[in-house]
Amino acid sequence: MRDGFRVYDTDTHIDPGADVLEKYVDPSFRPRLAELAPYRVTVKSRALDGAPRSTYRFEQRAYERTLGEAEPRKGSSDERQWRGKRRPSPGVVDDRSDNRVLDMDEEGSDVHFLVPSVWTSIIGVPDVSLEVGLIRAYHRHMAEFCGPYPDRLKGPIVASTRDVASAAEEIKRWGTSKWAVAVQPLLDNDMPVDHPALEPIWRAAEDHDMAIVHHTSPGRRPISRPTTRCGTTSTWRGCARIRGARCASWPDSSPAASSTAIPVSGCACWNADLAGCRSGCGGWTSR
Repeated sequence: MRDGFRVYDTDTHIDPGADVLEKYVDPSFRPRLAELAPYRVTVKSRALDGAPRSTYRFEQRAYERTLGEAEPRKGSSDERQWRGKRRPSPGVVDDRSDNRVLDMDEEGSDVHFLVPSVWTSIIGVPDVSLEVGLIRAYHRHMAEFCGPYPDRLKGPIVASTRDVASAAEEIKRWGTSKWAVAVQPLLDNDMPVDHPALEPIWRAAEDHDMAIVHHTSPGRRPISRPTTRCGTTSTWRGCARIRGARCASWPDSSPAASSTAIPVSGCACWNADLAGCRSGCGGWTSR
């Protein structure tokens, strides 16, 4: 609560490190962790302690040119500067939900919607079973992370669009959990959101009264490739006709055009109760 207002932050992030996610994998999946070893990297934490932490990173895309400069700076990638009054407490994106809530109390946030971050770029790995294995581990992690604070920590069920059957199964498994309030499909450039093959995901989400959330990153898949069709990227395969009065909508995945919402036919028009959320560049759409 801040100045009499309840604050529901829909664009906070959680990024459990590789060592954290590995605790939650299926026993049958554990031998396959060796296949993920090439994607495991050590990074410096942005938390107060600045300690090194491991994470999974797939096909990271670096932007070497700084806005307003003519030429790229070779070797540069991330020159963001911290602007907050204080840095996050240790473990708030890993396994310390107690520290997360303490930080929320200080900033006046009542609820955090936790968007999964770096590891979701695993959609760039050809073997979809690796993607599904990490998704299942992530959901178990979220259940434990959010469990002590069910009214304050929320997040999406991550849905693989390359294994729709497993995605629908995960939605059914976690759809009644207190932490799960939305479905976040992992979209690659090869699958438009209105493809009929994805309908089981939208139906499972609607069955559990969940919104669809979309949050892309300019440095990870799906990689934005501008086209001449409606100013969209190839992820969306152009604009779709609106057949119903209300549709879920997603923003263009290009950060340069993130203000553009693209109504998509075929995934929501069969049921006007399906809602959408544009995390990172907008708020909840109306039902």
